[in-house]
Amino acid sequence: MELSQLRVAKVTGGAASKLSKIRVVRKSIARVLTVINQTQKENLRKFYKGKKYKPLDLRPKKTRAMRRRLNKHDENLKTKKQQRKERLYPLRKGELYLPGAGDPDFLVFDLEFVIQEDFQCFFSPSAESKPLTGTGSSILSALQDLFSVTWLNRSKVEKQLQVISVLQWVLSFLVLGVACSAILMYAFCTDCWLIAVLYFTWLVFDWNTPKKGGRRSQWVRNWAVWRYFRDYFPIQLVKTHNLLTSRNYIFGYHPHGIMGLGAFCNFSTEATEVSKKFPGIRPYLATLAGNFRMPVLREYLMSGGICPVNRDTIDYLLSKNGSGNAIIIVVGGAAESLSSMPGKNAVTLRNRKGFVKLALRHGADLVPIYSFGENEVYKQVIFEEGSWGRWVQKKFQKYIGFAPCIFHGRGLFSSDTWGLVPYSKPITTVVGEPITIPKLEHPTQQDIDLYHAMYMEALVKLFDQHKTKFGLPETEVLEVN
Repeated sequence: MELSQLRVAKVTGGAASKLSKIRVVRKSIARVLTVINQTQKENLRKFYKGKKYKPLDLRPKKTRAMRRRLNKHDENLKTKKQQRKERLYPLRKGELYLPGAGDPDFLVFDLEFVIQEDFQCFFSPSAESKPLTGTGSSILSALQDLFSVTWLNRSKVEKQLQVISVLQWVLSFLVLGVACSAILMYAFCTDCWLIAVLYFTWLVFDWNTPKKGGRRSQWVRNWAVWRYFRDYFPIQLVKTHNLLTSRNYIFGYHPHGIMGLGAFCNFSTEATEVSKKFPGIRPYLATLAGNFRMPVLREYLMSGGICPVNRDTIDYLLSKNGSGNAIIIVVGGAAESLSSMPGKNAVTLRNRKGFVKLALRHGADLVPIYSFGENEVYKQVIFEEGSWGRWVQKKFQKYIGFAPCIFHGRGLFSSDTWGLVPYSKPITTVVGEPITIPKLEHPTQQDIDLYHAMYMEALVKLFDQHKTKFGLPETEVLEVN
């Protein structure tokens, strides 16, 4: 007979047959209590296994002197544990504590004995008898323990969501374009060829849209995934001066890093509230034009306000798209990414003057930006000048437009392993003071050199003013190559 089927009923009368039943029931009760006692002792034995102090009945026999020395400690220990259990899980009638896998222990079972008058009782599965009580509190206790385990902890879940949000962008940046191109080519050879034909037809008619600023989507820019992306590092956007909506701007972003994660999060999403910090300014992050020849990837990039970094696009945005436009150009480009490494603050700028010439032609103000921590999120193998590795990187940079890097971050499940997930290092992007640029239809080389020198000076000044605020020593110097 199971414990859950035990019920208590009253025996009336004094027949011998009923007295014999009472004797049988008393023996059954004794056997049940014996089983309970043995189970409790076995659980206690497992619970106290390997611990220094154990209850007296679980220890080997000791002398009276040894028992007296340990008796006081045992009583104090039991009292503290019992008080803690009672505070967390108040006992109800008939409930018994048995040690479980955790601390505080689970309530394993409960049992209620209702003793009737004259001690005449026997167990019966009668429906009219009183049901067992205390089961609800045991279930509640188990549920409370369930929701306190680490894998359901809110902070742990949020951390995993942050890692996933960063990984999806990294994989999109690296393989989405190539993967979608391969899928569409394969679709031509299957029954889904019509879908591929329709998309390529659309691609032909929509080919020049990226050159006109693309199709910005505020819905995509406000996705919750970008907030998890921001909180992973975390990424912060610092405003130092107001920007006039009646002017157009060219933002020079430094340094490039491996993927320019700070530039993407700050200016291609609303995670750091760029539209609220610079109201009336429409940011356009400029990247390699080759990305917009990749199916599906081009739509993804355009939805965030990303455009090709070529002369046609910049001319259109600065002359035919009204005012309040801000084009973010990562000036150092692929050459700067080759020197990206933790602890190094270096920019490639001395011979990069094309963006200054464009600013002069359109009268767009130049705004220096430095992103502290951009170089800290990935580690890469640096090839020395003259090595075969650097020769391959320069050939790729010359003919394709980007330089392949051998880099690594942390693993998906552990920061102690290597993987594609960037390291969780703070990135703080500081937007400096705008430099007013006059509009010159045909700027001379002297004009370009003058404003280029002003820009370099403003960038170094911006770095020196904020370096100590974000963990760099006062002696740190920005290396301008």
